[in-house]
Amino acid sequence: MSTLFGMRVLRTLEAALVVAMAFALAACTGGSAGVGGPRPPISSPLYGGGDVVWPVRARTTPAPPAFGAVVTDAPAPLTNGRALQAGLTLPIVGGTPDSPEVMTPCARIVRLLGSGFTTIAAATRAEKIVVVDAGHGGIDHGATAPDGTRESLRNLQVAELVRDDLQGSVGRVVMTRTTDRVTQLRFRTALADALNASFAISIHFNASPDGYSTHPGTTTFGSVEDPNGRRAAGVLFEAERSYLDTLSPILHGRWASYADSGALYRLGSRGDFYFQLRESHVTWVINEAMFISNEPESRLLARADVRAGLASAIATGVKRYLGSDVSGSGWRTPIPRGDPKAAADPPCSDPYV
Repeated sequence: MSTLFGMRVLRTLEAALVVAMAFALAACTGGSAGVGGPRPPISSPLYGGGDVVWPVRARTTPAPPAFGAVVTDAPAPLTNGRALQAGLTLPIVGGTPDSPEVMTPCARIVRLLGSGFTTIAAATRAEKIVVVDAGHGGIDHGATAPDGTRESLRNLQVAELVRDDLQGSVGRVVMTRTTDRVTQLRFRTALADALNASFAISIHFNASPDGYSTHPGTTTFGSVEDPNGRRAAGVLFEAERSYLDTLSPILHGRWASYADSGALYRLGSRGDFYFQLRESHVTWVINEAMFISNEPESRLLARADVRAGLASAIATGVKRYLGSDVSGSGWRTPIPRGDPKAAADPPCSDPYV
C-alpha cells in the first residue's frame, strides 16, 4: 500500500489532466462524457513509460504450420464414431483437406470424416484475422464480483462486442469460445497459431488489487519473446485508458489498481509468465481492463453502455495496432510477483453431439 500511495501522489496531476482532456474532446465532438459516453478519441493521450526497458528474448520453439481452421456448420462426424457439435471453430493440426485432424476445446486431437464443416484459410497480409479470446469459461469462472457475477460471463459479453465492432474492419474475427464452456489454453493458443492470426487478444477482468487509485488500474500484458509485444501492449493500454478515464468522475477516486498497473511484461522461470504469450507464435495481448472484484467497478461493468464503450475502446486499439504505426504508451516496470506453479487444467468435456 505504501508504494501505491506514493504513485497516487505522483500521478494525481496526470489523471486530472487526462480526464480534463477527455471531457474537452467530448465537448468538441459533441459527445457525452457520462457513463458509457464518448467513443475512444482518434488521438489518445499519452501515458508515458517510454524509458521503460522491455526485455527481449528469442523464442526457443519453431512456429507450427498454419494449416487454418474448420468451422463445424452441422454435427461433424469423427473417425472415432462420435460427432462434434455445430458452431465450433477448431484449429487444423494435420490430416488432409477432406479429412483434417483438429484440436478440440479440451486439447484432444480428433479426425473429421469429411462432412459438416467448412475451412478457414490462415491469415495473409491482405486478409487479416483477429482472434478474440474470452478468458476462462465453464467451471473455470475466474474472479467473482461482489454480487456473485462470474468474470467468465463478463469476459464473454465484452468479447462478443469486440468481435461485432471489428467485423468489417478486418478480414475475419474468430472467437475461441462463444458459450460458457471450459476451453483449455493449449486450444486457444493453437487456434491463433493455426490461423497465423494478425492479432489475438485475451479478455479478462482483474481481482486482488494492491489498493485504491485515482485512475483506472488497467493492465495489458505483452510478450518479451515477440518483437511486437511491447507496442501491442502499449497501443491497447492507450485505447482503453482513454475511454475508462472518462468514467473517473463516477468513481470518485475508488478505482482498484496494482501499484504497477500499465502496459507490462511478466517474467516466469521459462520466459513469459502467461501461457499464450510464451507458447504462441503470433502477437497476443492479455487484457485486464478493470477490477471486477471492486464493487464500484463491478457496478459499472453491469451496465450495457459501459461494456459497449469498453469493447469499442479495445476494438479501436486493435485497429490502431493493425492499421497504423502508433507506438502506444503506458509501459511500466513490473513489480516481481513470483512465479507460482501453474494451476492444473480444469476438468473438460468436449462438445460432442
